[in-house]
Amino acid sequence: PLPADLPAQPMPPAEKRAETSPPSPVDLPAQPPHAAAVAPETIPAATQLDELAAKTGGRFTDLQIGSKKVPLLCTCDVELANEWAREIQNGIDTGLSADVACVMGLDCEWAASWFRPGCAERVATLQLCHHGTGGMRVLVLHLLGFAGKLPDGILSLLADTRIAKVGAGIIGDARRLVRDFGCIVRGLYDLGSMDSGKKSVSLEDMVRAHCPSELHITKAAAIGEKGVRTSNWEAWPLSAQQLDYSARDAALSVLAFVHRFSMAGDNSLSDTAREALVDLKH
Repeated sequence: PLPADLPAQPMPPAEKRAETSPPSPVDLPAQPPHAAAVAPETIPAATQLDELAAKTGGRFTDLQIGSKKVPLLCTCDVELANEWAREIQNGIDTGLSADVACVMGLDCEWAASWFRPGCAERVATLQLCHHGTGGMRVLVLHLLGFAGKLPDGILSLLADTRIAKVGAGIIGDARRLVRDFGCIVRGLYDLGSMDSGKKSVSLEDMVRAHCPSELHITKAAAIGEKGVRTSNWEAWPLSAQQLDYSARDAALSVLAFVHRFSMAGDNSLSDTAREALVDLKH
């Protein structure tokens, strides 16, 4: 027992845990917040897009074709896709004419059957390459997280008859988009129509026929065409090889059209291009 003249000593206070969590191990990167938590209330400025992309599942880079660098966005995010589409739509809406104002390469990819056992074929990525007053730009959009509904901005582009969609076998790609997303796709131009009287030829053959030699590529030799073409396009993120393969098809579609109708060095439609686009498929 304690002596009577010594007061009992209070128990030491319980040791408190640090209120701040310890730093993450250096080998584990910090996890980004969910996309919904960072969606901007206003349209982001161009300087903000890289930061926004890092938070919302997007990647900005350049597609190198010959000596040409084309801005490329690869994303699975609705807001980034809508912003990409709005920039194009705003440029078109400044004009009053209902005539075709620009061309856009269109292409799709889907996973081989062994990557989706028991599931029907479905479009996994949509590639768009715009050629207009702002130059060229490419979008590779991963679609499987959209629950059967495309972003509103992309729907507007696909339905706008002032935007001619060009591609090799583009009718088949458009039908797949309609099947999977119930969307409207208007203003289709199959590149096979560029050289009347010729049998159907590949996109690479059309590029060789109409584009300068620096754009001539053999995709099989350049990036292993068969392995990439039959890879799992439903996986996210896409590999660097998948990104290059998919974006290149959309860009080459536009470049084949541009050089065929004497539009090289000019972001507006030539007279011969306008004549070729008078009877588009809807």
